[in-house]
Amino acid sequence: MNPFRSGIRKQLLILILLILIPVSAHLWYTGYTLQQQALAYAELQVAQSVRIFSDRQQRFIEETRSMLTVMSHIPALGQVSGAECNAALSNMHAKNPNYSTMVVSDSTGIIDCCSLPLKNPLIVKDREWFQRAERTREFVVGNFIISRSSGKASLPFAYPVTDT
Repeated sequence: MNPFRSGIRKQLLILILLILIPVSAHLWYTGYTLQQQALAYAELQVAQSVRIFSDRQQRFIEETRSMLTVMSHIPALGQVSGAECNAALSNMHAKNPNYSTMVVSDSTGIIDCCSLPLKNPLIVKDREWFQRAERTREFVVGNFIISRSSGKASLPFAYPVTDT
């Protein structure tokens, strides 16, 4: 074997490696920089989406508060049971499809007036939102639950109907 040929091969290999190492480093750095920029952009997009969702949710809660305040003064809803109450809620629910259901309970937590047909009256006195509305006598936003009337995941809103 000729040592001179072997030396040229080694020298070419070293030369190629000397060229490839900086190129590889540059490619890695460029990829890393692009990844960091993409992550920063994604974080910005998520933050904007969360802000938009939060603003929309807050508006929805305020609209719900207003609607429940008005509903508390509708005489048909004061009659907790009966076809007239069910029809009034069903009509309101048809015009407000963002809600999974609308209900009116009596002071003991029994729902016999619902925008959806009920087989039997429902009891909600064990629900946190009912207890808090009864205790504070104010508009309440509850915790996410599975609605007993609609069977859907729901965020309950409650407003007590008072005589005063």
